[in-house]
Amino acid sequence: VVATTDSNYLLVACGEMGFAIMNISDFQLGFGTYPVAGWKDTPGYAVDIVNHPTQPVAFLACGTAGFVIINYADTSDIKIMGSYSTGGYAKEILYLDNKVFVTTETRGLQVFDVSNFSSPIKNGTVQTKFALGVYADDKYIYIADEVEGLVVISRP
Repeated sequence: VVATTDSNYLLVACGEMGFAIMNISDFQLGFGTYPVAGWKDTPGYAVDIVNHPTQPVAFLACGTAGFVIINYADTSDIKIMGSYSTGGYAKEILYLDNKVFVTTETRGLQVFDVSNFSSPIKNGTVQTKFALGVYADDKYIYIADEVEGLVVISRP
């Protein structure tokens, strides 16, 4: 899974490898030829990624390791700033207004305050049977659950 930045980078959740940044400033090079600008091994299996809208920070869902917060300001020295063990398999991640929403399969959707990147705080859980996906619009959070189907909650 990938996310793009406004600074010519493609951020990649790379499974067992963790986190990678590809330099796509010369987009004409084509797929497979973009240089690696940096990478960081992360705990767990990096499944999904989303970037902060204004800062060089990425949030990764890392399977059994929970979620990880990465600072990629210096691509030659990428740092893990914070993390949280969700107790479930962190599958998909969403960032909204200093909150991270993480689907954790049998542990439901977990919500975290990440206003302090180094110390995420768990705000709560929406318990579902097998949460796999998450999406939001202006009013609602949508949780794709393998057993319960679509679960809709009001945005906090």
